[in-house]
Amino acid sequence: MDLKLSGRVAIVTGGGRGIGQAICLSLARENVSVVCFTQHKETLKETMEKMAGVSGEGDHFGLCLDISDSKAVADAVKQVGTLYKKIDIVINNAGISHHPSLIFKLEETEWDRVIDVNLKGIFNVLKYTTKWVMKSDQGRILNVSSALGQLGAAGTVAYCASKSGIVGLTKSVAKELARRGVCCNAIAPGLVETDINKKMSGSMREVLESQILFKRLGTVDEVASLALFLVSAQSSYITGQIINIDGGLE
Repeated sequence: MDLKLSGRVAIVTGGGRGIGQAICLSLARENVSVVCFTQHKETLKETMEKMAGVSGEGDHFGLCLDISDSKAVADAVKQVGTLYKKIDIVINNAGISHHPSLIFKLEETEWDRVIDVNLKGIFNVLKYTTKWVMKSDQGRILNVSSALGQLGAAGTVAYCASKSGIVGLTKSVAKELARRGVCCNAIAPGLVETDINKKMSGSMREVLESQILFKRLGTVDEVASLALFLVSAQSSYITGQIINIDGGLE
């Protein structure tokens, strides 16, 4: 299948580890020039080194920034535009959670921080990148929500609220940009084998796997494969959709 991604320029937020890093590597293999946004120098270095080792022709670039900072995002996007002269793909993957806490115990500062990164962060990135994506003949926006944004989960109200907000944002942006030929979708991963989940106890894993029809956690590569399809030429008639990838999470 020809994804027709060679020569494209993609921004991936939260590309330093986990799902974001897997997406960066998948794009690099398709000869995409990948711009990795992440907060931490160590994870940025790791992703950049891994992309350099991938067999591809893309010219990659990385920046450390906090996407909740509007000015930092504006400056970063300006830098990317100056360097590449175009932005075809934007993948909003960056996100954080908070320590498990019932709503009456959740600190306002924790709520604000999660919403600032997970929801305002996407707003900031899209505010400054859409004018570039609209110029592309294959403009693609992909936001990473979560199955928990639809199901909810006790103790994670800020996280779930932020991921639910991404659903409305995605559908609205899809309607705004459709006339410019831009596809805007979201994926909603369930439980995935990230570094954090790999550290969970065996008993906790058993409980979680019992709630999944496939009785296992997903992999970051499985999520990245879906992301790759949704930013490719093959997804040209898909927009405004929230696509779950959760193994049948109940």
